Amino acid sequence: MSIRTLVVASLLVPGSSVLAATVECVVNDKESVVETSSEITLTMPGTLIGDYDSVNNPGGTLTRPGFAGGSGNLPVDISLAPSVAGATSATPTGSFTVDYDALLSTIVFEDLSLDLLHGGSAIFPVNVAFTYETFRTFVPDSLFIWLGVPVSIPLGEATITAMTAVQSGPGVPGVLTETGSGTWSYTAAVPVSLSITAEFLGQVIEIPGLPGVLPLTGVLTESLGAVAVTISTSQIVDDTNDGPFEGVGFTNLPFELPTVLPPGGLAGVLLTANLTQVATHQEIQIDIVANGSSVIPGDVNGDGVVNFQDVIQILNAWGPCDGCPEDLSGDGQAGFQDVLIVISNWS
Repeated sequence: MSIRTLVVASLLVPGSSVLAATVECVVNDKESVVETSSEITLTMPGTLIGDYDSVNNPGGTLTRPGFAGGSGNLPVDISLAPSVAGATSATPTGSFTVDYDALLSTIVFEDLSLDLLHGGSAIFPVNVAFTYETFRTFVPDSLFIWLGVPVSIPLGEATITAMTAVQSGPGVPGVLTETGSGTWSYTAAVPVSLSITAEFLGQVIEIPGLPGVLPLTGVLTESLGAVAVTISTSQIVDDTNDGPFEGVGFTNLPFELPTVLPPGGLAGVLLTANLTQVATHQEIQIDIVANGSSVIPGDVNGDGVVNFQDVIQILNAWGPCDGCPEDLSGDGQAGFQDVLIVISNWS
């Protein structure tokens, strides 16, 4: 997967400049775009058999393995490899958090969660690589000789109904390097899990947890209380998932199989196959604009600065106050630990 991401996260902070903050950002879908190039290949071993039925379809096709011999309607061993390939362009939604400290020259990205299709879907044509043992059909009469090369057959469409990228672990602390007044460049990294849901031939196929690490580079700027963050990243991710995929497959799926020798006919067969493997290749380009608000450690009253007013608010709430804003330490009390947090983050 080749991913190039541009994120601009802006917020307004009242009062003087904030050189350290936690910025909670929400993606602006009206100014954001995700372009994907996807290739998904399934491995589905199984059988085919003619659709002949002495009662319901006496004029149907019969199948028999091999060049000669046998009688009746017999199953033939096959393997199907449906593949979906195509490109999409969508407006993503999602959120993330940036913790930065210009004084310590650190930046960390947390809680990244992106819906890359914005609740929409993408439809792709499906081609199937058809592998089989040599077999014959009757009504129509045809010979299918296995020559060692799978036959490509179009098989309708598949729909990708969901594609998400979710942070799968703690962000790797990055380094801020001052490049000018109120401007820093940085490097960081975020582990992510890419999940895809697709529908094919009436089956829902979940492709969970394609792992990856996004190496992030960009610029953080602070001016007149506004903070902007740009993020740029590129990566390639290929994955093979061997399941298990319980209940994903089909039984006696009707299919008109083009004849080979002689060509020009259609043999009615019933396909039975079960999913055993999913191979995925993803190339994604993401351009995101996100807006957010800051959470400054120790800023009890939310005025954008940490000072004596925050200490006063803690003193006024002194004692048990589970869940109150004065309980900065989360111990269910407004007390000395909360005052220490204010002092350690004094503006």
